[in-house]
Amino acid sequence: MHDFAVPLSMQGHVHLRVTWSPMGTPSPSSAGRPAGGTTGHLPASTMTMRHAKVEASPAVREAFAQFDRNNSGRLDYRELRNGLRTLGLDVTTEGAASVLASYDDDNSGLMELDEFARLCQQLGYVEARPVGTTPISTSRQPWRPGGASRDWPPPDRRADAVRSTPDVASAIRNADPERLNEKGVLSVHLKRGIGLKAADLNGKSDPYVIVSSGSHEKKSRVVKKTLDPEWNEMLEFEGSLKDFLSHGLLLKVMDKDTFTKDDPLGDVQVSLEPLRSTDTHDFLESLPTKGSVKFTVSWKPVAEQLLSRGTLHVHLSHATNLKAADRNGLSDPYVKLSLKGQQHKSKTIKKTLDPKWDEGFEFKGVLRELISEPLQIDAFDYDFGKSDDKLGNASVDLSVLKSTRMHDFAVPLSMQGHVHLRVTWSPMGTPSPSSAGRPAGGTTGHLPASTMTMRHAKVEASPAVREAFAQFDRNNSGRLDYRELRNGLRTLGLDVTTEGAASVLASYDDDNSGLMELDEFARLCQQLGYVEARPVGTTPISTSRQPWRPGGASRDWPPPDRRADAVRSTPDVASAIRNADPERLNEKGVLSVHLKRGIGLKAADLNGKSDPYVIVSSGSHEKKSRVVKKTLDPEWNEMLEFEGSLKDFLSHGLLLKVMDKDTFTKDDPLGDVQVSLEPLRSTDTHDFLESLPTKGSVKFTVSWKPVAEQLLSRGTLHVHLSHATNLKAADRNGLSDPYVKLS
Repeated sequence: MHDFAVPLSMQGHVHLRVTWSPMGTPSPSSAGRPAGGTTGHLPASTMTMRHAKVEASPAVREAFAQFDRNNSGRLDYRELRNGLRTLGLDVTTEGAASVLASYDDDNSGLMELDEFARLCQQLGYVEARPVGTTPISTSRQPWRPGGASRDWPPPDRRADAVRSTPDVASAIRNADPERLNEKGVLSVHLKRGIGLKAADLNGKSDPYVIVSSGSHEKKSRVVKKTLDPEWNEMLEFEGSLKDFLSHGLLLKVMDKDTFTKDDPLGDVQVSLEPLRSTDTHDFLESLPTKGSVKFTVSWKPVAEQLLSRGTLHVHLSHATNLKAADRNGLSDPYVKLSLKGQQHKSKTIKKTLDPKWDEGFEFKGVLRELISEPLQIDAFDYDFGKSDDKLGNASVDLSVLKSTRMHDFAVPLSMQGHVHLRVTWSPMGTPSPSSAGRPAGGTTGHLPASTMTMRHAKVEASPAVREAFAQFDRNNSGRLDYRELRNGLRTLGLDVTTEGAASVLASYDDDNSGLMELDEFARLCQQLGYVEARPVGTTPISTSRQPWRPGGASRDWPPPDRRADAVRSTPDVASAIRNADPERLNEKGVLSVHLKRGIGLKAADLNGKSDPYVIVSSGSHEKKSRVVKKTLDPEWNEMLEFEGSLKDFLSHGLLLKVMDKDTFTKDDPLGDVQVSLEPLRSTDTHDFLESLPTKGSVKFTVSWKPVAEQLLSRGTLHVHLSHATNLKAADRNGLSDPYVKLS
């Protein structure tokens, strides 16, 4: 339930109360007030205290610091759920999310200390008071579930429920001060406009949006003849978080006109300050003219190498066992290489099925953009006086360059044979590879060259490795994110930047989860020489800890007085596994499929093109993308959302059927692909680049966002229209005869 005093665009305010009644629950009374007086999972008295500033008592601070497992200074819904359970409250995951939403006044998706203090006050669990009032008591007031007369939690559990107040300051110190300097990608998911101004004679508009932050600017697509456009488009900007925060985000909504200047429909400037503490924030912003715009902004740090400009060198070495296209049982092969609109053609090698080209080609641009789609290879047999015969094609996924500057490929062609090539990345200002296509320095990211031979070797973690891993794993998830890895490596004396840590993580992240597993950490330790680690199945080199010595120092590192802080006992690893979130599978929420683009699709129409769209389904859920006309490389850039439980989505996986739209005949299939959603067990987002069985590939990202159960329930939204004040006078008598339309 919420009360609104809504300013009208001309003059005055309309006052109303909005109440949600899930199916099967009592409707609000005729006065618009809920029959039971409850708000979510909270007491009715919460409504009067919801926005009152509350000062946290020492006991509240202690409990908050204990619940705050990742020392972020804020609680997410899982931390709140687990914490409330230690107080004897039987709270579900969705219930905790609903409670958090009830007190999340800044819509950050996280609970601040003062918000937690208000919750404690309403529950009566610990003493908390509105700022400026006299304390009710300086002692802890335990909440007693079910009217029990005994104190709760029991005395033997209280020591585990809180920790000393100074730890709160420690949690603040352990917040991430380098977040502002991160380089990465700011994504603006432009969802929809609602009730926009009519700018055309037909009473409609053709709206689009110009989104900018500082010098960055991008334009959305135009949606024709509507006042409620559904853009559902993702616009991405590369830069540093600090710069984006300093400029904020400006959205200019425009009406597209063919023969005259486009009309402004209103603009809105928003602050990006929420991104200081959370990676995603939702906006619903009113325009000064009429209507509103709904969008989501998210931040994703990216290894610095991916944002660098430079040259992608492709050394075309040779091919083996190609198809024979000529009567002599041989071919005259050559190859075309295509990437991001750039194309190169090799020389022709006469009369062979095993040509040796030994040729180099260059593609210039930003690494992240270049590797966002595959390198296309088309092989041909040269024929004099007639069209050349095709020998096959292939797509090469270049995402491996996220973690290494050089990689060798043996690429199978669609018809027969293999093409062998080496791909090398040279950032601007660094030496190009030699004529043989080999990097001059032979390095791989931030890691020793020897790493290449160990990258995929399964390594058994020694007890010392497990100890260090458990200490680095601050949130007890059983995996390290790039910040935990960065902070941990610094305790070992390594001067690692945020982007450097992200790059190191990517170098060992074989499952592309964005997190470092224990065995991946063991391989990193082995290459750094910091602690003993060995490939599975081999004899241990040593059972003792082998400290890494930075800069050739002869003394042990870290110093003896720091080692106690660098590791913790091995049993904590098992504890970390126990503390992982077992209820994730039962979460209800939204599965978002960001359908990005198709690459090199099959031609289904006589014009050599297709009109592709995609049907995306998971179990009984199904949605269809928009159609992109006359292309083999469609840019859908569309977000499709499905509501349900993570467990159900994992059991069904995701099916994408790519189709060609036809007007008078049945739509033609261009290929389909079924993918597993298992990565969502451990991460909220996963990128896919999937080849189709016919031709080409599809690029998309799948993400999971839990939602309070209430938000997914069916029911009735009750609007109690109370009164209006100070309306505009429309009649000669200086009054009006007002009525209201709600839609």
